[in-house]
Amino acid sequence: MTPPDELGAGGLPPAGGSVELRDAAAFYTRYASKCALYVKSLREHWWWGVSPYSPEDIVHDAFVVVLRKWDEVGRMTFPYAYLREVARNLLRRSAERVYEHPVEDFTALDLTVPEDTADAGLAEREMVLSLIHRLPARQAQVLVLDSYGYTDSGIGDILGLAPATVRSHRRHMHKQLQTSWKEQTAV
Repeated sequence: MTPPDELGAGGLPPAGGSVELRDAAAFYTRYASKCALYVKSLREHWWWGVSPYSPEDIVHDAFVVVLRKWDEVGRMTFPYAYLREVARNLLRRSAERVYEHPVEDFTALDLTVPEDTADAGLAEREMVLSLIHRLPARQAQVLVLDSYGYTDSGIGDILGLAPATVRSHRRHMHKQLQTSWKEQTAV
């Protein structure tokens, strides 16, 4: 149902199909959570696969697209409908990308330490490598590409992810590594 403030007299859209430019921040505040619920419901009912993105990442990317065109979108009669369409298309494309571009498993990399290494921090290095091997595949991929100096956008291009998703993987990876490190060093 369209909110009353987006309708003209009698509940109909204003003549000409556009309205006065809305405040982008107010639009975001009002519709971000609503759009996230919409994306969650789409993820649950799509038959062709599930996107690796979180609904919040999809909504964030949709708002980026919408805000780039805010001079046009902010004057639309129903800008939320446009936002939903953008979010739906981003979700569909991300779900399709998973099946089109399988990614190598970076966790299969040989990260063993040579036995003849006389390094004082050898035990620490082995502990770090064992923690890295425990990471989920995507987080390990982000870690490896990050260590090669790729930016979030570069990693996203290689792995078929949005930069926000790369940041999310990195954040979860850091939390997991910190927790595991504390557990290992406490023993």
